[in-house]
Amino acid sequence: MKSIILLVLLQIMINNQIKSKTWTVDNAGNTFVPADITIHEGDDVNFVLASSHDAREVSEATWNMNKNTPLPGGFQTPFGGGLVTSDKLTVGTHWYVCSVHASSGMKGIIVVQPASGSDDQDPGELYQIQLYPNPVTDQLIIKANLTDNTHQFSLMDNSSKELMHGWVNESTILDLNLLKPGVYILRFPITGTRRSVKILKI
Repeated sequence: MKSIILLVLLQIMINNQIKSKTWTVDNAGNTFVPADITIHEGDDVNFVLASSHDAREVSEATWNMNKNTPLPGGFQTPFGGGLVTSDKLTVGTHWYVCSVHASSGMKGIIVVQPASGSDDQDPGELYQIQLYPNPVTDQLIIKANLTDNTHQFSLMDNSSKELMHGWVNESTILDLNLLKPGVYILRFPITGTRRSVKILKI
């Protein structure tokens, strides 16, 4: 009986290790790429940054003000980046900045979803999306590794009003010049679910 229990526990541990994933965030100039990612509980995030950048977790209020006061108990990488392990990435939203360049808007968001235990493929694995620059002033570049040639998107404001919709391919440029500064949501419907990314227009 003990051997069966040990075998089951071992199988659960192996499954959890297989399902966990390490995500990579790098930088293009003073922009994290991708700036916003959605991961699952148990995943790690590896920051691969230039030597002049770090990644520091801050509160939402600090993030909104482009400040760099660290969040007590939050994660902090050295300059040049480093691995942020899953124990620092609890379920919820983690707001982070570069401590040196926060005032110029170098910041990002990590959304951690609960582990579902499902074998369904994560939308982020169906096509990996990179959005930059984010924050954006005029043109937003979308690069996507799609399972097909194109995919639909919707751009919403905070009241869920659709402002723009269309199709993206491997490289698409959205002209956001006419939008007022603020937070917008870019949604990608996928097989009955949606992947949403926050866009900050400055």
